[in-house]
Amino acid sequence: MAAAVELTALIGAGQVVIAVGLAATVDQFEEDALVSITQRRESIARPADLVVADETCSVQPGTSDPAPADQ
Repeated sequence: MAAAVELTALIGAGQVVIAVGLAATVDQFEEDALVSITQRRESIARPADLVVADETCSVQPGTSDPAPADQ
């Protein structure tokens, strides 16, 4: 959170709030994650374009492939 406070002073709270939200979405809380996210967002029009959902990633707990019915 100290990085978020420092980054807020440099680029503003709105950008940091979005970066924190994206970091939480993709479970990225390394030391330089917020800076990396804000830099990447500069080249992307929509924050949703940074996070791609596919069959290997689910934000819903308990949604892994079920065991076959015959087991």
